[in-house]
Amino acid sequence: MQKRDVVIRNGVVRTVDAHDTVAQALLMRDGKFTKVGRDDEVIAAATPDAAVVDVGGRTVVPGFLDPHQHPSIAAF
Repeated sequence: MQKRDVVIRNGVVRTVDAHDTVAQALLMRDGKFTKVGRDDEVIAAATPDAAVVDVGGRTVVPGFLDPHQHPSIAAF
């Protein structure tokens, strides 16, 4: 079964690559980032039934995971 593409658009996508590239959108297919670029480029590369998430200009850092909390800080 093929999974649905997910497009994250209208963001500040920090790629953290060698050139410190900043993009507007990214495409995820089968759990992998397959396209990063302008909104129109990424949407054009997605399947017609892709889920599109508009992040409203927020910053997106693909692959950044920080699941822990320090209880004393979380209490504040």
